[in-house]
Formats: sequence, C-alpha cells, structure tokens
Amino acid sequence: MWNNNNYGRTSYNGSNYRDNNRSYKKKSGCRVTMKDTNVPIVSAWKKSKKGFVTLYARPYKNSQIRKFDDGKEYINLFVTITNKDTMQVTKTSGLFHFDTKKLYLPEFNLVANPRGGRGGYFGIRFTKEFHK
Repeated sequence: MWNNNNYGRTSYNGSNYRDNNRSYKKKSGCRVTMKDTNVPIVSAWKKSKKGFVTLYARPYKNSQIRKFDDGKEYINLFVTITNKDTMQVTKTSGLFHFDTKKLYLPEFNLVANPRGGRGGYFGIRFTKEFHK
C-alpha cells in the first residue's frame, strides 16, 4: 500500500484528522457592557470574505424597557454597522433581550450573542421564529 498521509480519512465528527491539529482562528466576537442597571452597550465584530464588519449599539435617548406577553423584556437599541474595508455605514434598530443578553437585528437576520463560544458570536441568526 502507499502512504497518503491520512488523506480522506475522517474522524467521528466528520473532520479530517489533519484539521484537528490546526489552531482555531476566531471569526467573530461580541461584548455587552451594562451602564447603570438597564442601559446595555453592545459592540461586536465579524471577519468574512466580504470584509471586516463592526457593530456598535446603544439605547435611544428615550428608550424604555418593553415586556411582551410571554414575560420577556426587550429594549430598542440604535445600531451602527460599519464595513471597515469599504467604510460603508448602515444605521438601523435592534432589540436587546435582557435575559439572554442577545441583540437581534430582524431586518438583516443577524444576532450578536456575547455568550457564544470563545468570546461571543456575531452573525447570521439560524432560527426562523423571532421570539424563541
């Protein structure tokens, strides 16, 4: 037999054996800072083939906490998304959920989650329903 350096062999989780020895490169991150008790400031970043994107979210001047029928509390935040490669700035609004500390951007189907593995997650939201 010839030696093919384990090419084509996969482990139980489906990845190649050779890939398990590579270091992990972080592609996104998120951080939430609470000013006072009910004032969240969210910052996030994402690196992709389309470029380097940053997000900064803060409450509007007169933002108030809203309770939905299921008991979940949200606050409306002013969100600025900047593509650092093209310097294109997009301004929108998002909903911050206090229990999970997630920022939802339903207009772009994005989520910023500071509790995602290894420093947070900022990217595509994979569920179809908004309140779950």
